[in-house]
Amino acid sequence: MKLNKLSHKQLIVAIILIAFIIRLGFGIFIFQQTGTLGYCDDWDYISYARNIITQGIFVPDLSSFQSNSHLIGPGYPMIVALSLIIFGDTYLPIVILNAIISTLICILIYLIGKQVFNSRVGLLASSWSTFYVLFIRYVPRVLKEIWVPFLFVLIILMFINISKQKRISYVNFIMSLLFSLLIHMDERFFIYFPVLVICFLFFDKLNWKNGFRKAIIFCFTVILLMIPWLIRNYQVYEKPVIITERTSSFTDKIFDYHEKINAPSKAMKVPLQLYEAVTDSILSEKTVRSSGSRIKGIKRGISLGYTPHKFSASERYWAEFKEFWRPVRFTAGYVGRGFRFEGPSWSLAHNLSLGLTYGILLPFFLLGCFFIIKYKNKYGIFFIILIITHTFLHVVLMWVRNRYRIPIDALIIIIAFYGLQNAIMIISMKK
Repeated sequence: MKLNKLSHKQLIVAIILIAFIIRLGFGIFIFQQTGTLGYCDDWDYISYARNIITQGIFVPDLSSFQSNSHLIGPGYPMIVALSLIIFGDTYLPIVILNAIISTLICILIYLIGKQVFNSRVGLLASSWSTFYVLFIRYVPRVLKEIWVPFLFVLIILMFINISKQKRISYVNFIMSLLFSLLIHMDERFFIYFPVLVICFLFFDKLNWKNGFRKAIIFCFTVILLMIPWLIRNYQVYEKPVIITERTSSFTDKIFDYHEKINAPSKAMKVPLQLYEAVTDSILSEKTVRSSGSRIKGIKRGISLGYTPHKFSASERYWAEFKEFWRPVRFTAGYVGRGFRFEGPSWSLAHNLSLGLTYGILLPFFLLGCFFIIKYKNKYGIFFIILIITHTFLHVVLMWVRNRYRIPIDALIIIIAFYGLQNAIMIISMKK
């Protein structure tokens, strides 16, 4: 028994060391090879962070690099700004920090897998995540793609622990603080606020009344922590704006601020008719002077033989669903409303790396979901609820990029190995 325990600890230590060495080595190598040449959206966060340092936070547009800067939450730029203040105008410390945070995701996967299923599932899932390409790919970048899944998985682990406790503890407040940080990094995750509140009631080990008390603490603390940036936004825009301008499409209707001149309304949606007109002009071999990434995509798609058209609701949701869950790409196509070109294909390295670390798990993930429902695993059902919520958020309510799935990939990995373990057990019993 002692040997088994020792071997178990040695495996955990090995996972930590291997994961960190891979991430740090990859991050430093890529950064030294390319520097900031490969940065794109990164400059929005860097610009935001620099403006925080030089101008403070009470300016209308903290980032001026790209047109979508108004959609950036303050959470991650604050971290970047802190790094720039401490280490100067260099991004290597951020790469090192990303390597540490990404390594911690592997450990959190082990802890969740062990608590919800068993230690073997936790170890296997954690070992797989050590080499999981999407937990490694963004280490050399100044993006939130490492921090968001880390916070999300950590919040899930804390929720599990809180639901098992009979009394309210400091963990309740820490979870609320982390959730507040998460939504200040990406306000879209606020959709989990009502989901978690309801789950507090139904997943509490004692009873729903005990869960209700925990839900009250969670609600009060999160709302309280949202007030400072709400005050900042009101002073800047002179109207209620929750975290970022993206929420204005919702709050403007409530507070009737449509005509306010200095409201952050510059992020107008491009009319669908423009893309249709551009498409007709290109097909008619007319000169199209309009620019923009979407129009460039249409031009490229048509040149490759892919003609866009306005999607129906069912076409849109199906295209977005496929893009969200895609493990490989061999052909091109359009997503969204029918005019956002994706393709023509990923590189061989991209297809292999993602297909062999994510795609190969999908059948076992579905199998794991089946066993979760069959055996009525309470926290497994909680995972499925979160995965469905995340899919619904991007496919139906917002829009899809393949990388937007990363926050739930940890749950997919855990459930996949639970499904694989059950399949092996059933086969062994038959033999």
